This record gives sequence, C-alpha cells and structure tokens, in this order.
Amino acid sequence: MDNVVVGFQPGHDCSYCILVDGVPTIHEELERFLRKKEPKGDGLRMFFDAMESNNFPVENVKYFTHGNPHGRESDISDAKAFDEMHDLIDKNNGEYYVIGHHQSHAAAAFYSSNFKNALVITLDGAGYDGTTSDYTESTKNISTAFTVWEGNDIKLERKCIEISDNFSIGWPWHLATKRIFGLNIGYPYGHQAGTVMAMGTIGDPDKYYDVFIDNIKRGVNVDWNHFHELAKDEQEAFDIAAGLQKATEVKFREHITPYIEEYDGDSLCFSGGASLNSVMIGKILDWFPKIKNIHCDPVPYDGGLSLGSARYVWHHILENPRVKWKDNSSPYLGRTYGEEEINTAIEKYLGK
Repeated sequence: MDNVVVGFQPGHDCSYCILVDGVPTIHEELERFLRKKEPKGDGLRMFFDAMESNNFPVENVKYFTHGNPHGRESDISDAKAFDEMHDLIDKNNGEYYVIGHHQSHAAAAFYSSNFKNALVITLDGAGYDGTTSDYTESTKNISTAFTVWEGNDIKLERKCIEISDNFSIGWPWHLATKRIFGLNIGYPYGHQAGTVMAMGTIGDPDKYYDVFIDNIKRGVNVDWNHFHELAKDEQEAFDIAAGLQKATEVKFREHITPYIEEYDGDSLCFSGGASLNSVMIGKILDWFPKIKNIHCDPVPYDGGLSLGSARYVWHHILENPRVKWKDNSSPYLGRTYGEEEINTAIEKYLGK
C-alpha cells in the first residue's frame, strides 16, 4: 500500500500507529492494555499481533518506521517480527526508515497542527538524533534534549540541536522527582514530575533558585540526600520545587529567545515530555508578544514517536501534501470496539 505508513515505538512507552493518506487511523500504546504506565515492549510485535487479530491486510504495507534510534534497536526484541517487516518491505519494494528522536517529536507536533508555517521546539530528558539525513540504523547519532526546527508546509528544517550535557530540562526534573521528593518516575505508575510542578506554585522560587540554575542539563551536580532530608518539611519541599521551576523557566527562555527573535512568523509548536510543563509554556505569550499561536503535541512523550516518525516519512520524505484538520489532529486514536466484543469481554471476566 503506497498510502500506508506503519510507525512503531520500541522500548518504554511502547506503541504503534497506522497512517493512511497521512491520517492516523489507529495509535495504540501498550500501557492501555497492561493498565501500567510506561512499560517496555516491542511496538513492531504489537503491530503484527493486533493486525492478525483484526484481519488487517499487512501483506501490502510498504513503509515502516520508528523514531528512537541508537540503542533502542535492541528493544526490537522479537526477531520474527523484524524479519516479517523486512520480508514485506522486500516484497513490496518498500523502505524502513529510522527517524531521529527529536525529529519525530517535531514532526508529531508540526504535522498534527494546521499551521502552514511554524517554529517547532522539542524538549525532553534526552534522545538520539542523526547528524545526517541517512534514515538508516547505521546513522551516527548524538544525545540531545533540545532542538529547534522550522516547518514550512511539508518540510521540516532543523535550525538547532544541542547536546543534552549542556541543556536538558527533563533530566534534572527526572532526578529531583525521584531523589528529592521520592516520587515515581516511570513504570508502573507513571512519571510524577507534574506533581513537583504543582508543588512549586506555592513555594518561594528564590530560596533554592541558585541550586538549580546551573543544573538544567544532563550532568546535574546536586546533593540529593541533603535536599531529600530538607523536603521532609512540607514548606521546604514547596520551596525546592519552586526553585527548580524558576531555574527551568529562566534557562528555557534563554534558549528559545534567539530563535523566536530571528523567526519572522507568529506560530510555535512544542513536543517532547518537558513540553508538558504547562506553567512554563503558558508564559510564552507574555514573554514574546509577537507569538499569537501555540500548538502542543497531544502525545508529546515517547509514545508519540510512532506517530511522529510516520508523519515525517509521509510528508517530509515521501513529499505528500499536508492534511487539513477540522481543528487539530485528534488524539483519540485507540481501537474501536463493537457491542458484541464488549459483551464478550464482560462475560469473560464476570466474577473475577
């Protein structure tokens, strides 16, 4: 099928998607079935299993892709699924593309919007992106937590890529959430960085600001045990969270300012897990009056990489036209179940 792209996410936030004529018809995440957050898995195996149970004609699919290179290839753990994919590609004269982590985040944000042109910014803990446009497993990759792109119709051009050792919003939040506040940071309960952000709204942002201002990066230098003890006092915990939030906002603003000032448009797109810091993103309109429109990827965490990589292939690589959404692309893309299937499931679990 020339009009179908299958994207999959191996590793944590395991998922797959099917794009038909640029429109995601299905996007399923493993956590929805396990009822546990951020499980590791093989999105490619998940795709083949789902298609077998739904009689989807996979034998005609030409294009496969994923957006989590460098090290995540080992998470494609089912050799049979990988062989099945390559057999289909060979038979249909298709292609398998490995798209950069932030490249996929950027594509997920831009192509799910209705913006003809936009500046696209990605933020997270860290992910690997290629230094070339090879789109193969052998591409040389670097670790980054911040990229800037300019989206023009079907194309995305990278303007900036910064190594995560220099700047990473997600990394200090990841560590502080666990090591200072003792909260969960992944499987099986999900990431509670949002709780820390909420705590910061009733703390003193200046008290511990100096502790974090030079640590919004991967190489964090903080005495975690000391601050964990301090955080046992509720108000101290609020003050620590507020200091982390303020330092994050200052560094974020510093990093995006030159690109927004240089950009001659008025629309922004955001993706990556750190873009879920809604307090920070909400201040952009005050910081930059020239910005009139902001679109945030509805699936900005790594479960959205399957969607982003597929969209990048469909529009940027295969050069298919943009999709005009009614509002923006709908995030409600789980499987649809009929009444008979629902009743069968109910009967199966009666009394359990």
